[in-house]
Amino acid sequence: MPEENGFNIFNYFQQVTFSVIFTTAYKEYAIKAIKVAALDYILKPIGVEDLKEAIGLFEKRQLSGISVENIEKLVNVLNPASSSLDKIAFPTINGFQLEKVNAILYCEADQNYTNVYTINGKVFLVSKPLAVIEKLLPGNIFFRIHRSHSVNLNYIKTYSKVNGFQVVLENRTKLNVSSSRKDDFIRMLTHG
Repeated sequence: MPEENGFNIFNYFQQVTFSVIFTTAYKEYAIKAIKVAALDYILKPIGVEDLKEAIGLFEKRQLSGISVENIEKLVNVLNPASSSLDKIAFPTINGFQLEKVNAILYCEADQNYTNVYTINGKVFLVSKPLAVIEKLLPGNIFFRIHRSHSVNLNYIKTYSKVNGFQVVLENRTKLNVSSSRKDDFIRMLTHG
């Protein structure tokens, strides 16, 4: 595609009435794909399991009756350019889970998925890996303390260097801080 890219296809339609699965060798376009309501985003080389999962997502969306028009409206309402944005639309197998930013306690990697934990004890599964979800989270509020966890800094109760590096959240959850991330984490805690 020497003169255009996959995102330019949306410029040719007034209304997107189809599902799109992006396949690319570049992971940095994942957030842009989510913003245009792509059904899935597969990195090359394409694995059989990834392709089966994407097709499964398409079939579930068709069966659940989620229209592309409704997803477009959702994406437009939750435009990150809006300064009043206080919710995040997390992609799930059935569509999107909307959650207030200040209600998210932490996110936990679960292979190619992410578990999102909320302050009221609710946990939901997001159909994207933590690396993708991390880009949806505001960087001034969330910090990736470990390859498996991104935490809401507002809910950290203590940070301890005893028995390794560990945070305790307000709900008493204990999470390890990676030794490679501890200096950046301390800097974030102390300097904002």
